[in-house]
Amino acid sequence: ILIVVLLVQMRRRKLAEKLLRQKKEGLDQFFNVSLDLLCIANTDAYFLRLNPAWEKILGYTREELMAKPFLEFVPRDDLDRTREAVFNLASQQKVTSFENRYRCKGGTYRWLEWSSAQTGNLIYAAARDIAERKQTEETVRRAAEEWQSTFDSVKDLVMILDGEFNIARVNAATISFFELPAEKILGNHCYTLMHGTRGPIETCPLAKMMKTKRHEETELYDEKRDAWLHVSVDPIFDEKGEI
Repeated sequence: ILIVVLLVQMRRRKLAEKLLRQKKEGLDQFFNVSLDLLCIANTDAYFLRLNPAWEKILGYTREELMAKPFLEFVPRDDLDRTREAVFNLASQQKVTSFENRYRCKGGTYRWLEWSSAQTGNLIYAAARDIAERKQTEETVRRAAEEWQSTFDSVKDLVMILDGEFNIARVNAATISFFELPAEKILGNHCYTLMHGTRGPIETCPLAKMMKTKRHEETELYDEKRDAWLHVSVDPIFDEKGEI
């Protein structure tokens, strides 16, 4: 009976070892084929394990990356935020959507977006290369700045309004004309700002354009500023053909 029990125990142990080995092999396979940067680090800020994606994206060997504290690969401008994220992990808080830069072997920097959690003295993290997204964001930002610069260079008063006569955007000439800061103009109804009324005046070109859906213009006298204004409006259509 003792021999039978021992054989059963050995069989169970071998089966458990086999299952554990299979799970480890499966985890290793996932770790190695992932396109994201996967890592295990300790609370002393050293990488303990890295997948091949690190070598591909940053250019270092995994041995080079594990030889130094990972904070040494973070630029000075991102250090305080990165230390704060690591501190939050030590407080058993998960860190998600955290962005910072890592220095590549060639001296350039890559933006990474992190999701991390800490268990005991180990940090488990996955990072995604978002350099392309950051480049797109920067292109959009520069385009917006260039558009605003062009918008403000127009000497005439220019407003962008929605279908409810609310002012959505104005150029510098408009701000100067009304002698009000932009925040006091934006969101107001154009007729309130222009005429001090509770609704569009009878000759309002915008009200007419909303019906005709084409260019409209008129001349208006601004009594408050003793000025004649030539007002022209044009519709901007969405993909459904609506203003």
